[in-house]
Formats: sequence, structure tokens, C-alpha cells
Amino acid sequence: MAKAMRGDRHVSKWSVSLALLAAIMLTGCGDAEMPNGSTRSSPDDVLAQTIERQVAAQAPEHDLRQYVRLYVRGAEGNIDATYLVAHMGGLPSTWKGGHSYWVASSDVPRVLDGGCAVINVLYHEPTSTLVSVHCNGDA
Repeated sequence: MAKAMRGDRHVSKWSVSLALLAAIMLTGCGDAEMPNGSTRSSPDDVLAQTIERQVAAQAPEHDLRQYVRLYVRGAEGNIDATYLVAHMGGLPSTWKGGHSYWVASSDVPRVLDGGCAVINVLYHEPTSTLVSVHCNGDA
């Protein structure tokens, strides 16, 4: 009986060792979820997170998790961003609140009013400067 118990312990230790080895080998194999909800950490995702941290620090009254955040590369290293409250009508169903998207300029909805349901951001990438953050006007 003692041999069987030792054998069981040996199998148990071996199983645990294999499980640990598998866990170590799998670490980093999957896509980690980022704070903005994306599952990849591309240079654009890192840049969006950098901008969002600066916006949140400058305008903490706006909960960025409530906004669809759209980014467009502009001229001379400028990044134009438009943050739209997620429950705003007319947005594509694939755009989710709390997420950031890099889009073409033509994909950004033109909103002429909306107050702070629409936040406009200008960021200068070469100098890592948040140039402006302001709400849209009201009609």
C-alpha cells in the first residue's frame, strides 16, 4: 500500500509539474486585454492610451469609458480625436463605448453641436503634447 501511495504522489507531482510547465509556456501567447478594451497592443493602441491618460488628467469630469473614441492621423504629426458619447444615435453598431478606434477622417461623424457629448482633442505626436481638449458647442 505504501508503494501505491508513493506512486500516486509521484504521478501527482508529475501532473502538477506538467501543468506548471504548460502555464509558463502559454504565458504571453494570448492577446492581453488592454484598458481600452482592445486585445492587441499596437503602436497606435499605445498612442491612444497615452492621449487618453492626458485627456483624463486634464478633463477628469469626463468618464472616457462612456465615449467611443475615434482617432485620425492629421498633417504634421497631429492626431485629431473625436470622443462621442456611446449612446449617441447613428453610430455604427461595431463602435462600443469605452473603446478606441483609428479611422479615416471621412468615417468620423460630423456633429455641429452636442455639448460635452462630443469632445474634440488635438494631440501633437512629435512633441507628445496635448494641444487642446474641448466640448462641442450647443445649438
